[in-house]
Parts: sequence; C-alpha cells; structure tokens
Amino acid sequence: MLRVSLTAPESVVPAFEAALEAGALSVALTEDGGHWRIEALVAADADLAGLRARVLIAAAALAVEPPALTIEPLPETDWVAAVQADSPAIRAGRYSVHGSHLPPGGDAGGVDIEIDAGRAFGTGGHESTHGCLLA
Repeated sequence: MLRVSLTAPESVVPAFEAALEAGALSVALTEDGGHWRIEALVAADADLAGLRARVLIAAAALAVEPPALTIEPLPETDWVAAVQADSPAIRAGRYSVHGSHLPPGGDAGGVDIEIDAGRAFGTGGHESTHGCLLA
C-alpha cells in the first residue's frame, strides 16, 4: 500500500481531492496551518502516472501551480492487533470489558467481559456500547 499526499490552499482542495480520490482506497483531509493536507491510500500497483496526470489537469484547470506529490510505501500492519494493543479496559456500571491482552478487572461483584476489538466489535468506547452495557 502507498500513501500519496499533497498540500493545497482551501480554495482548491475539492479539485485535488477529486484528483486523488479516483482509484484511491481512502482519502483523508487535515488542516495544516491555513493549508490542507490531502492523503490518499492506494494499492501498491496503482496507476501512479494517471494519478499524477489527474493532479496536473486539476492544477491547469484552476490555473495554479501543481502541488508537490509525496508518494511513500506504508509498512504492512495488522491494524486489528494494533488497535487491540492500544485498547484499555472500559468500565460501564458493574461491567468491565477488556481484550484478551489485558487481565480481568477483578472487581468484587463486577462482571468481567473479555472480547477482542475486531470488525464486528470495536474498542467498546462508543457511547452506544456504553449505553448498552449500562442498560
């Protein structure tokens, strides 16, 4: 997987976002001191020449200098394992929910629930999860 990024003033962000979005797996925007950083994740075998061409066409259509593109490989990461490792136990009423990477809460009279974050159950920190546990 590759991360493709550029920085642009707010007035031209939609055009460059659209240029990067074609063929991207995801696109994210972050404000960075009056400018916006646009990052796209693309497959390692993505058409980078086509991507560069779309950015140049967008710049020409806007009559602006084309922004510099940064293209960098991303390391293979097991995101589920990374999220699990960073997920602390959560407490809701008498329930303590923790992943298998943590020991049970051990509260007397409390109920320990062990469930790992994953695609169907996230970190457990969302208000809806907290509300369900309290109910």
